[in-house]
Amino acid sequence: MSAERRKLDVSKATECQKKEILKYASDTRRFEIERFWHRSLFFWGFISVAFVAYSQLAKNGGSLPFYMACFGSVCSFAWTLQNRGSKYWQEAWEQKVESVEDAVLGAPLFSNHEPLQPNPHFSQVHCRLRRR
Repeated sequence: MSAERRKLDVSKATECQKKEILKYASDTRRFEIERFWHRSLFFWGFISVAFVAYSQLAKNGGSLPFYMACFGSVCSFAWTLQNRGSKYWQEAWEQKVESVEDAVLGAPLFSNHEPLQPNPHFSQVHCRLRRR
């Protein structure tokens, strides 16, 4: 999460208001994650259709396969932009949850970031094995 984002000021909120803020922010965060998957399924559908259409049209030749490939590329690019936007809003709502979680729950829920052990990527493992 970006360090330059301002935290939500809840210093003047009552305990009941903090609970409501936490519930609302948590529900909205969950909604953003659900919307992310719905949008991804939408893009997967378009990209799959473009792939199947390209493979069928490539047999016949002509310019239609090129247009289908362009359509698939545009859908893929739009999907990456959508992922970036979804990640931004998910983090924005997580930041709001972090602002009140300790006061309401008594423990950090989203702000307790423990570093994960990196899993070596397949290509890294392959390169290491090849050197031996």
